[in-house]
Amino acid sequence: SMGIHYGQVNACNIGNSDRLEYSVLGDTLNTAYRIASACKVTGKQFLASETVYENIKDFFTCIPAGKIALKNKKESIGLYTIIPGLVK
Repeated sequence: SMGIHYGQVNACNIGNSDRLEYSVLGDTLNTAYRIASACKVTGKQFLASETVYENIKDFFTCIPAGKIALKNKKESIGLYTIIPGLVK
């Protein structure tokens, strides 16, 4: 399953001089993870947030998957399935 969300993230090196890893952190990443988890609830393999939809709707065919309450979020988020290969 895959969840896509759009927004700012913090990219940085985490660790110490013995073991340093490059990582991405932030609410956008957490939301994308929660959207991926929503795939199990909706039965879809691929979901995108309404934020992503607004940026790609003129280029790709998208089908609404409904509004879903995500864990640790105050408001429900609109989700969409992007139809692979169907470019407008």
